[in-house]
Amino acid sequence: MSVISITFIIVSTIGMTLNTIPTLQGDNGEDNEHLAMIETVCITWFTVEYVLRFIGAPQKCVFVKGVMNIIDVLSIIPYFISVVVGETNAGDGGKGSFDNVRRIVQVGDFCPEAEAKKKKKG
Repeated sequence: MSVISITFIIVSTIGMTLNTIPTLQGDNGEDNEHLAMIETVCITWFTVEYVLRFIGAPQKCVFVKGVMNIIDVLSIIPYFISVVVGETNAGDGGKGSFDNVRRIVQVGDFCPEAEAKKKKKG
């Protein structure tokens, strides 16, 4: 599985790099739709991989706090924020986009173990 993930990382990096070249961009400087599709497939893979690793983790709090897992989430979230903001701007002229981004960025308490430790200390 690691070979597949590394392949997706390389393909994603190449696709995003190519999408910055003006001659490969679409009309009006928009993303090339083929390269955007490659990015979508790669982000979907990264998301599924992260979710499966999270589900399989015996200690969810330790998993979420892991440095590599934080990097994974920070790599995935911008794509979903851009999708939500893009759809919101298309649907209501940009009104409410801040609320949607705020909802996505808000992080719930994923670690009941950490909350229990806080209560014991306090």
